[in-house]
Amino acid sequence: MTYLLPIEWTDTMIPLQNRCPESDIEDIKKMFEKDTGLKFEEYFQEIDPIPIGVASLAQVHIAKLRKNGEKVAVKFQHPSLMEFVPLDIFLTKNVFEWMKKIFPDYSLTWLGDELQESIYVELDFMNEALNAQKTTEYFKNYKKLTALRVPKVYEARKRILVMEYISGSRLDDLNYLQEHNISRSEVSSCLSNIFNNMIFTPGVGVHCDPHGGNLAIRYIDPSKSDNNHNFEIILYDHGLYRNIPNDMRVNYAKFWLALIDKDQESMRKYGKAFACITDEQFPLLAASITDDIFFIR
Repeated sequence: MTYLLPIEWTDTMIPLQNRCPESDIEDIKKMFEKDTGLKFEEYFQEIDPIPIGVASLAQVHIAKLRKNGEKVAVKFQHPSLMEFVPLDIFLTKNVFEWMKKIFPDYSLTWLGDELQESIYVELDFMNEALNAQKTTEYFKNYKKLTALRVPKVYEARKRILVMEYISGSRLDDLNYLQEHNISRSEVSSCLSNIFNNMIFTPGVGVHCDPHGGNLAIRYIDPSKSDNNHNFEIILYDHGLYRNIPNDMRVNYAKFWLALIDKDQESMRKYGKAFACITDEQFPLLAASITDDIFFIR
């Protein structure tokens, strides 16, 4: 039996993916000139002052480079971010500490630790450029299977990222898929190949933020395609990656094999190994992964 969450829950958070409050373009210009030592007009021939997407950490503008007139996507960190991030971390950790005291069985203090560990990595766009380069290099041998496209990075600074401009439609835009005769099953298969490669392959980093705002799809003429599909799946925002220990990858893979074999004892064994859970917590883990409340009955 499938249980669907109310649209009030599922749709309310969608604006956080790419429609957050935007920073003023004048503040963006000041930050650019401070970080690069260049005038805005020296670097860009033109720039659209209205961003095409605004997330919590940054916003993206379409621009043309002064040196060659190429159309690019430029990711600018919100200029005021560094001023408020330490406060956000402090408040988050303290709120979860108080919640733990009130609800000791539902500790979320790990979220505060995770935020503190990951936020400063995401704020350095040099890391994002490196992750994008590594992902492109790895998947270049898997074009026939994945149809993955990672925008090229032309220049990276800590708070500014200049990238190849590649537009697309949201993956959940079913009308777009139908209009361009794109197979949903092929798209699903490509997505599985992309993220299973990341999760189960030793030495490959895992993209940790693959929400609807960071994935897009675009039609391509099959005669001009270098893969076996009539589409490309575009993966944006490579700021947050994790490198999974190999023993965890192995235990997670064995968990899924046990799940396919309907072997609950092996599921329990490997679930405890990769997720560090207790016997009492196993039913909730199994139910959350399989979407089957049978495990918690």
